[in-house]
Amino acid sequence: MVLPGGECMRPRDPFPSDVASESHRLMKSASSQSAYRRFQAVYLAASEHRQDADIARISGLSERYIRSILARCRKDGVASLADKLRGGRRRELLPPSEEQSFLQSFFDQAARGGVLIVSEIHRALEKRVGRSVQLSGISKLLHRHGWRKIAPRRRHPLGKVDQQAEFKKNLAKRPESRRTR
Repeated sequence: MVLPGGECMRPRDPFPSDVASESHRLMKSASSQSAYRRFQAVYLAASEHRQDADIARISGLSERYIRSILARCRKDGVASLADKLRGGRRRELLPPSEEQSFLQSFFDQAARGGVLIVSEIHRALEKRVGRSVQLSGISKLLHRHGWRKIAPRRRHPLGKVDQQAEFKKNLAKRPESRRTR
């Protein structure tokens, strides 16, 4: 085929025989509009032997993306074009079970009345994973496992406010210190 400008376009590699029917079946059961358009592009290329520009006009996708879709379809099959949900822990330091076992000794110490010191956990985690870790990662790790920062109370739960007020009233005033100038 000759393109505008006189260049010749290489003929498209043929698709396997079942690609058209499979893409048509997946197009009917597509879960999103973007998945439908990807399957539609493969169907138009495989069954009707349309060119990229025609497929782009019909599907509303760019020609470059269509070439990418068709190449991925040839390499991995039509099913590889289905929606893949994002999410998950892509940059995790440790799997959740290992995180739990790592924190268990610190949790045991805290249960015995010890103080949970973030800098100690930070150093231990860096040693365990073998690289530096941001301090915010430790806070997120503790949050994932149900720990929170506990602030001290404003007053003692067994303190008696009326006795404290009486003590303040009867407290002898301190003599002013004499300064030498």
